[in-house]
Amino acid sequence: MNPNSRGSVAVVFLLIASAVLLGSLWLTFGARDSAVSARIEESRKIGVPAPKGSASLVGIDEAVALSRMLNTGSSAPVVPVHARFRRDAPQATTKGNPPAVTDLEGTFSGFAVTLSWRMTGDIPEGGIRVERLSEDGTVIEGRRLPPETSTYRDSPTARLEEIRTYRVSPLLRDQTVVGAAEKKVQCRVAFDVRFFGSEDGGTARFGVVTELDGKRHVETFDTAPGGLIGGVRPAENAEKGIDWSTGWRFQGMEGSRKVELRETRVPVFLPDGRLARDPETGSVLLELQVVPAVTVTLQALVTRPDTP
Repeated sequence: MNPNSRGSVAVVFLLIASAVLLGSLWLTFGARDSAVSARIEESRKIGVPAPKGSASLVGIDEAVALSRMLNTGSSAPVVPVHARFRRDAPQATTKGNPPAVTDLEGTFSGFAVTLSWRMTGDIPEGGIRVERLSEDGTVIEGRRLPPETSTYRDSPTARLEEIRTYRVSPLLRDQTVVGAAEKKVQCRVAFDVRFFGSEDGGTARFGVVTELDGKRHVETFDTAPGGLIGGVRPAENAEKGIDWSTGWRFQGMEGSRKVELRETRVPVFLPDGRLARDPETGSVLLELQVVPAVTVTLQALVTRPDTP
């Protein structure tokens, strides 16, 4: 074949056209992937155009990529519109008001603390966390409450007097803490100490008197000289019992004896030791006499922590 002849040029052109046609047929039918086809069909059903605003950044990125291809002289592949993967429109996020705890208050009554607070901002989707803290800030107890909770009653106090620190924290959906508040609550149970008498060995019996569940309650303790009045006792409304330690210390007993003469009516005895009686009524005969009367006074000496 003469390469300079027109027939040769026609044959070469025919071969090139055939190759292009076969390539197109292969791309159309031979290179079809089931996963890709399914994704294309899915994108046709659920795909939506990108909205205005922040989502328009997707279109800007595509325009920049096309501009770079044109500047470099390369041609962009032509893809049918119906075969393009459509991007779901990203959700436009609006900046809300983060939740926060305000007006946190704590009241003490009936050996327990009740917290109350008010929420501002959005509802804390992750709930509300209530924590009781130690003096160094570590968490002693913690509980997670529903988002719309505004009150919480803590477990009963373990002592007659203590200071409790609480922290109430709103939680976002990912458990991030925002807008927390802290509150110190003075817990003091009003009580009195009564002396009930002496016991063997020089000990004394005392009663710690207070009001519990609306009723007068007394816890008794036998205390040796020099010991502190009170101690831990189990209670129905406390898991580990209540510490009834008062801080009062028993120093010892002090007694006094007083003798004085008093005129009083005493029975009349016969010489044989029998009681004299009225012959008619049979009642015991009485007569006035001056007799010694002995008065014994017993006191428990105690010291309180707030007084010498």
